[in-house]
Amino acid sequence: MRIVLGFAAAALCAADAAGSGIAVGVEDRIGIDIHQLSDDARLDRLRDSGLGWVRVDFDWWTFNPAPGVFDFSALDVAVEKATARGLKIYPSIGYTPAWATSGPVRTGVPNDVSDWTTAVTTAVTRYRDEIQYWGIWNEPNTTAFWTGTRQQFIDSVFKPAADAIHAANPNARVLGPELAHFYSSGRTYYNWLEDIWGRPETGSTSSRTIPTRGRCPGRTARSRTS
Repeated sequence: MRIVLGFAAAALCAADAAGSGIAVGVEDRIGIDIHQLSDDARLDRLRDSGLGWVRVDFDWWTFNPAPGVFDFSALDVAVEKATARGLKIYPSIGYTPAWATSGPVRTGVPNDVSDWTTAVTTAVTRYRDEIQYWGIWNEPNTTAFWTGTRQQFIDSVFKPAADAIHAANPNARVLGPELAHFYSSGRTYYNWLEDIWGRPETGSTSSRTIPTRGRCPGRTARSRTS
């Protein structure tokens, strides 16, 4: 099975797609990164444009604000709105709550990997009928979103989350790593790709995707599903 998913950075790209040479309406191939699904008018425009996918933030620090406490009320509404319009959801799950890290909120390494995997399992189980593709942690190769090392990301975030997703929904696909096109300070994206994809413990757990940031669908990257 091969699927090409392209995600742009703004909903304005939907209008660009309609006037470009790409085949609008191939909903298995084109999508947009809109972060949040609260705007009905924007969702209507996406549906009408022929784009079939939306990439959405599933923020751990928001839906799991305290140990053992989960609040999916906002995400429930978002998922309902998207699915009602026939849009497929590609959630990017991540960002550490203050209670779960000794580091910075959102970007710190989880103190206990089980806190992270419990959050992932809970989300995947809740939406297993609506969501079959999951991204893990937006742009961990930038310090704006991850302040741990690459090894810590692999050991404490990526591999545990991929295993948790597959355990909670054996039919789910894991997309990642979700990297920024960044070239310095030991966080060059292709080094991260080579490291993660080249490892037996992680190379076989995920579909492979290189998100493009700030580009419209005519210039998207290709993903390989494994």
